[in-house]
Amino acid sequence: AGKSITSYIFGNAICEGYISGIDAKIDDWPAAKNTLYDNQKLIDLLNMNAGDQNYVVQNGLINSNRWYNSYPVEDILQNEFRNSKKSTSKHNYHGFLTNLLGTYVVHKTGDNFQILLNKVFNEKNNIFLKN
Repeated sequence: AGKSITSYIFGNAICEGYISGIDAKIDDWPAAKNTLYDNQKLIDLLNMNAGDQNYVVQNGLINSNRWYNSYPVEDILQNEFRNSKKSTSKHNYHGFLTNLLGTYVVHKTGDNFQILLNKVFNEKNNIFLKN
């Protein structure tokens, strides 16, 4: 469910102009600099083809054994992924990419993230979230 919701919010961020499209690259996010995710196409991340199988699997982060849902994405990028290198692109399903993409949307929307969420959930789907 997390990947589906994140992808839906991500798609709406594209439609609203915060992100230029799925072929755009993560080259404007300081948190991803000097990691294997820097300069990758968003479509590869959305499809779980990031070439990160030497660093992260569904059960957690390989080198540190930390669980990626327990730490901020930026912390993980600067520790487990600092100076990491992309491996051969292959499907590697795990939740860290969902967290990374969600955090990237927060980065791209800035102060308008809550506005985007309200539009996605309240206006389009009649799901009312409390702020």
